[in-house]
Amino acid sequence: MLRYVVVAALICMAPLALAQGTADSAALAEAASKPVLAGKVDLVEGDVRFFDKNRRPRQPRLGDPLYEGDSIVTGANGEAHFNMEDGGYIGVRPNTRMRIVTYKAEGGPDDQSMIGLLEGSFRSVTGWIARLGGNSYMVRTPTAAIGVRGTEHEPL
Repeated sequence: MLRYVVVAALICMAPLALAQGTADSAALAEAASKPVLAGKVDLVEGDVRFFDKNRRPRQPRLGDPLYEGDSIVTGANGEAHFNMEDGGYIGVRPNTRMRIVTYKAEGGPDDQSMIGLLEGSFRSVTGWIARLGGNSYMVRTPTAAIGVRGTEHEPL
């Protein structure tokens, strides 16, 4: 008799467990698709374009968000400056293509920033992420990777 009660209870609970699993999956999918804020536009001059991680273009304006996964492309007369979430600063020079590959600034020991520089140059004054040490702040180029330890730098 007890065996039948246990089986009946399991049968009744299965739809609840399935519903909970579906709700958890939906919450995880929503969190994964929500863009991660990396910084905000402080200056835009000339020809500057953003491309999101799905390669959709947008025209940046003062105060606009810069997200993890965004690419920044500047033309011959373009320049853009960003105030980053960790207190850092990035100035993107003319004729530059770069991407915010990874950006996490939540105040934890696993926070990190990785910038991909495809061509051109930018100036960076690092924020607190670089002070975490290790590979917390990196710049990758087609020919080299630069690990930064809390400083000001300008890759050319």
